[in-house]
Amino acid sequence: MNAAAATKWLVAGAVLLCLAIGWCREAVKLGRCHLLLPWLIAVLFGVGGAASVAVAGSVTFPLSRWLATTALIAPAVALLLQFRLLETGTLMLRFLYLARAPLIIPLILAAFGPIRTRAGG
Repeated sequence: MNAAAATKWLVAGAVLLCLAIGWCREAVKLGRCHLLLPWLIAVLFGVGGAASVAVAGSVTFPLSRWLATTALIAPAVALLLQFRLLETGTLMLRFLYLARAPLIIPLILAAFGPIRTRAGG
C-alpha cells in the first residue's frame, strides 16, 4: 500500500469516527423514543472508522481480509440505517435517479479501463 492509499483510509476513518461521535450525541438527545437504532448506527460508524484506521496501518503489518471487509460493510449498513431513521431513503433514490449519468460514466471507465486515443499507445 502506498502513501496515497494509506492517507485515503486514514481520512475515511476520521470521517467515520466523527460520524460515530455525532450519532452518540444524537442518541443521547433522542432519549428513549429511539433507544437502539441511533446507538447501533454510532457503533457501526465507529467500527468502520476503527477498521479503516487499522487498514491504513497495514503499511507496517500484514492486513487480514476480514478487516478490510469490515471497513467497507459496517459504514454501508450504518448509512442504510441512517436513511431509515431519518426517513430520507426516497430522497436518496431520487438523487441517484437524477445523477445516474454522472455516476455511470466513472463506473464504465473503471470497469473497462482507460480509453486509448492512439492506436499504438
